[in-house]
Amino acid sequence: MAKIVVMDDEDAIRTAITKVIEREGHEVLAFADAAPALEEVNFEEIDLVVSDLVMPTPGDQFVLILQQEGIEIPVIILSANLNEERIQYLTDLGVEHTLSKPFEFAQLVDVINSVLGS
Repeated sequence: MAKIVVMDDEDAIRTAITKVIEREGHEVLAFADAAPALEEVNFEEIDLVVSDLVMPTPGDQFVLILQQEGIEIPVIILSANLNEERIQYLTDLGVEHTLSKPFEFAQLVDVINSVLGS
């Protein structure tokens, strides 16, 4: 079982992603934005982050903050606004994987299992 942080400012999406991940047997800490997650979570105890890109505190800014704090953790970025340039930027930033919205939940589970090495 992995400990996974889910961040998405859309309640329905965050709730659905949380349920899917929990069904796979993982523990989920869910947040509507990166700012409260950064305040409340010890990311050294987290196995994976699944984050929306476009939130009040954007997913790419979250990745930069983790890097500044010296925390290495795999991050999967979800977004309806992905193009080749943005995907390359996120990859260069160190994002483990990107997934375009809308996506099938089975796709997300496959990506999570791949990143976690399950």
